[in-house]
This record gives sequence, structure tokens and C-alpha cells, in this order.
Amino acid sequence: MERIIKRIPCSHGVLYVLAYTNRYVLAECDAVLEITEEIEHIPVLGKGRVVRGRYITLLITAHHKPNSVIDPRSVDSIGFKGEYLRSDGKSETLEFIRCLLVSDLDLTAAGECRFEVQCSDALLDRLRGA
Repeated sequence: MERIIKRIPCSHGVLYVLAYTNRYVLAECDAVLEITEEIEHIPVLGKGRVVRGRYITLLITAHHKPNSVIDPRSVDSIGFKGEYLRSDGKSETLEFIRCLLVSDLDLTAAGECRFEVQCSDALLDRLRGA
């Protein structure tokens, strides 16, 4: 079973692609980071749950039409950079350089797309406490 334990809104986001070691802006966007736990129920005393793992999913909502001059065959990876508001009221910039596409890449004005984000355990713990 999967359970979303936290949603963190990001603003001033930029979705970009890396192609031939160059960075191209794909779209300006808003995003929400969802921290998800994979849980397995075990028939033992108490609640009987074991957390198998945690991961972050990035939900992107684009503001405008994407940059269409980029050849999709030349894309090496997709990245995201955006800001989130910490619990102490300060803004912090997050950057994920390798986002793995989970859904269709729909960057139209009303479209949404999902990415799985690879990050360190330290960043995941820091975001859980934010």
C-alpha cells in the first residue's frame, strides 16, 4: 500500500532538458512534491505496519506552451528547479537534475505530468521535516 505523507508546493519552477551538455528551458511551471511511503501490513501485535521505502513524486503544472524547438531525440535528461517555503518562513531553492517521467509529458496550459525524483536520504528527511 502507498500513502502520501506530505505535499510541498513549489513556486517559480522551471522545467528544463539537458541535451548535448546544454540546458534548455522547457517550460515555466508550478509544482507539488509528494512524499510517499510504501507500507506493508504484517499480522503482528500493534498496528503491524512496516515502511518498505519512501520516495518523492514531482507533479508539474505548466504556465504556457512548452519550448518546441528542442529535438526530443537529443534529450539526455529532464530537470526541475523551483522554490519552496520552509517552516521557518524562508524560501529555499531545490534542484533535481534527473527526473524520471512517470506519466505522459503534457505541458499544455491545462496539462499535468508526473516525475519520480531521485534524491539523497538526507534531502528526503529534510523535506519531511519542512
